[in-house]
Amino acid sequence: MSEEMTVSEQSLETQVDGRVARSERTREAIAEALLKLLDEGVLRPRAQEIAKRADVAVRTVFQHFDDMEGLYAEILRRQSERIAPFLAPLDPHRSTADKVRTLVEMRDNMYALAAPLRRGMMRVEAAANSKTFESALEELRRVMTQQIQQGFVKELHLNTDPYDVLPRIEAITSFEMWDHFIQVQGASRTAVRLHMTVMVMRELQPTG
Repeated sequence: MSEEMTVSEQSLETQVDGRVARSERTREAIAEALLKLLDEGVLRPRAQEIAKRADVAVRTVFQHFDDMEGLYAEILRRQSERIAPFLAPLDPHRSTADKVRTLVEMRDNMYALAAPLRRGMMRVEAAANSKTFESALEELRRVMTQQIQQGFVKELHLNTDPYDVLPRIEAITSFEMWDHFIQVQGASRTAVRLHMTVMVMRELQPTG
């Protein structure tokens, strides 16, 4: 009897695991569908379009997400996991040139990965005005600022106007600057890295 119960329990556990896995695959398909629609420039992606692209029923979208805000939260959560390696702390003991090179390289790789979602959500009025999107950007900026402050603590200390230098470095290494070079000026990523590196190095020259 106990053996039969054990088999039943194992069968139930397998069924539950299978449902969880299917549910996660469905959520991922829905999130990826929205990402692709945004990347393609669809300004107001509707649930019907998302469902069609994800190959699920419309009701399935709302079974997994209460509203579009919930769906935005999911894709932003996934995006945060993808860009996390590019927000790793810089070793403050390395040379200034080495740290600047590493920072610019990480920024470039992160922006190249995040650009489709960032551009797409800024084009969509509902997404651009999303509190979830706004909070995610604020948190990202906070972490990016901390990465600069901690990595270049010595250089900032030696500068007579560190409180002016920091926001300038933030602007130089921002997504907006990177995207301007890429989208408006048609620069290659190699050229963008060079421009950013030169500008950051100039800002970090000791003035004290």
